[in-house]
Amino acid sequence: LRRAYHELIKTHKFVIISGTKAAGYSEQLVPDLVFAARGQKCRVLLDVRGTDLINSLPARPDLVKPNFDEFVATYESDFGGAHKSSDADAVSKVEEKIAKLSAEAGCAFVVTRGARAALVAEKGEVWQQAPAKHDVVNPIGSGDAFTAGLATALAHGKTLRDAVNEGHRCGLLNAQQLAPGTLGSSA
Repeated sequence: LRRAYHELIKTHKFVIISGTKAAGYSEQLVPDLVFAARGQKCRVLLDVRGTDLINSLPARPDLVKPNFDEFVATYESDFGGAHKSSDADAVSKVEEKIAKLSAEAGCAFVVTRGARAALVAEKGEVWQQAPAKHDVVNPIGSGDAFTAGLATALAHGKTLRDAVNEGHRCGLLNAQQLAPGTLGSSA
């Protein structure tokens, strides 16, 4: 894995590292992948949680994009009993934390909340950015579609605000389909 990854990052400018690694992999794997990509001058979008997220921040990924539940679980000791993305106290605490982390780690944060406004922080500045309201057929895979749209927009030089809008658009396109990962009928 490491050998193939190191060869691939030599020819790419943008890397997305997402998901949960299987049991048995080193706790240092994900941080090492981020450090290696940054060493090759790749931009890094990190969509992980827990120790993978915490241990990767010193590598200074460009953007961290967990969902609300993943972020709260990662920094659980900072949030006490407030865990719901609809709870104003929990939202306020997450905004505070991502503002602090974005300033300290030098990376942006986008914390998605499904159909609710994403919480965004860049250089210590925080804002909420809402998706368009539409009917949802199946939300499975919409977080990954959001990440793909976000990364594509950033790779094409869009601002973070524009990239979050594109992420919302792609997530919604996915959610409007019965089968996850499809953006329309093939008929």
